Amino acid sequence: MIWLNLALCMAVIYTVFCRAAKSDSSSDPQIKRAFIILGIAAYLCGVLPFTHPQRYMLGVIALLVAIIHLQYVTGKFWNTGEAQNRFRRR
Repeated sequence: MIWLNLALCMAVIYTVFCRAAKSDSSSDPQIKRAFIILGIAAYLCGVLPFTHPQRYMLGVIALLVAIIHLQYVTGKFWNTGEAQNRFRRR
């Protein structure tokens, strides 16, 4: 189960990297920050079971908080329907 956790966290980190690679100077800075926070939380969630097994839940909590933060930051783009090309700074 610990290896599945690591694999899923690595998948999250990879998707965050892909988003970062596609962003540019016109991307909303709040969105960029939210994805960076998500990547850091996924890293913690993947590494903590190996380094500090007794504190494993801290990584899970960090990941959940990062996901909620990302949903909050991107929520403003979805309030009028589908968010097509609306993650750019206005």
